[in-house]
Amino acid sequence: MFAITLSALLAQSAFPVAARPAAPRTTQHSVKEADFETLTRALSSATQVQNAVFAYLQEKTGQPSRTPSYPTNSLLSWSLRRYNDAPDDPKTLYGLVAEDLHIAQSLLIERNARQQRRGLQLANSANLKVAVRLRDKWLYARIHEGFLLPNLSAAPVEGWRIIGRQRLIEDAASAFAQSAEPDKQMAALQWLLVHADTPNLTDWARIQLAQAFAAQEKYEQAIALLRAVQTPDMNGSKRLIAGWEQRLRSQRATAPPPQTQSW
Repeated sequence: MFAITLSALLAQSAFPVAARPAAPRTTQHSVKEADFETLTRALSSATQVQNAVFAYLQEKTGQPSRTPSYPTNSLLSWSLRRYNDAPDDPKTLYGLVAEDLHIAQSLLIERNARQQRRGLQLANSANLKVAVRLRDKWLYARIHEGFLLPNLSAAPVEGWRIIGRQRLIEDAASAFAQSAEPDKQMAALQWLLVHADTPNLTDWARIQLAQAFAAQEKYEQAIALLRAVQTPDMNGSKRLIAGWEQRLRSQRATAPPPQTQSW
């Protein structure tokens, strides 16, 4: 599945989550909040994104959104029941997403770590509904950018749980690819390249990043990344190297000669 172009990969992937390596993740490591700085520098201000999201949702529903009363326990179950009972009507679903995001926003600013995690879980759950039932690529990417990624420190480190940091960043990379935001996609992939806790995930990030570089005609970086892939099941991606090497030679042949300084 990896021996295809980035555009073909996105066209074939089931929205919104691209195919992932299936190996379980067992290694755990400590990730400091400072490690997220490179990633978050590529993103817009969380407050600006959140405001844009709520304005967009108001446009979709035709009315201002609000924070509903909600249970102190079993918040996710309560939210899921509301979606299950709702008619398959976009206006209603957008309204439920808006209410969930208002609750999540209020929880994420709490000083209590448990409340912050509840907010992150609720925002992620709402975003899955955006992906599966509304199939709204712009909103899916914006919730990652405004609600999930800025609050990664509230997520557990372990990578294969739905709310784990690596899973969130992996999903964000896919979301940014599908919303045609390569800089943000590449920032997420570069974070995974450094912090992935299995060789499979590291190589998955290498392949995705290589294809993103190739889409920008940066073939030298793309080739170097693919040559570093070591997972046997992913070696098929290396078939792309020959074509990229040919394009790199053509690129170099048509490049203007470097200018020399005359004295």
